[in-house]
Amino acid sequence: MTFPLFLRAFPLIFLGGSLLWAGSSKPSGGLRIHLQIAGEIQTTSQSATVVLEDPEEVITVSVIPNLSETHVASVEPLQNGESMGMIVTFNQLGKTLLNNLTLEGQGRVMVIYLNDRIVYSPIIDSVIGNGVLVIPSGVTPKDLEMLQSLVKKLKSR
Repeated sequence: MTFPLFLRAFPLIFLGGSLLWAGSSKPSGGLRIHLQIAGEIQTTSQSATVVLEDPEEVITVSVIPNLSETHVASVEPLQNGESMGMIVTFNQLGKTLLNNLTLEGQGRVMVIYLNDRIVYSPIIDSVIGNGVLVIPSGVTPKDLEMLQSLVKKLKSR
């Protein structure tokens, strides 16, 4: 699907912090979910390479996140043995975006950043239509508190 130029430029203007990632560093803090770009690794001004650790792999993602904390309705802790994860419930727009992302991204990697680090990078193998994303581990109490506070702040606007 091709969008008119002004619609393609809007996310770049609106999400100006994401542009910094293309030129220097990733966005600061918060939750950012990016989808692997299909095809060969080819970095452009609209994409960035990401090095995954387990398994070690280099992929390309769009610099503009598919989802962020602005799409989150609530965040709850998930105790998984000795490790901590979280359950992220998205608002109506986020639910639709997550559904579309997991529908169109089958077989590709979804990279989830929390506070500037990758906490989870699953290969998409099913559609998430209920708007609830489970991050099984890699989350600290500080991460959870920061995201909950950010979501609360965004809701009060």
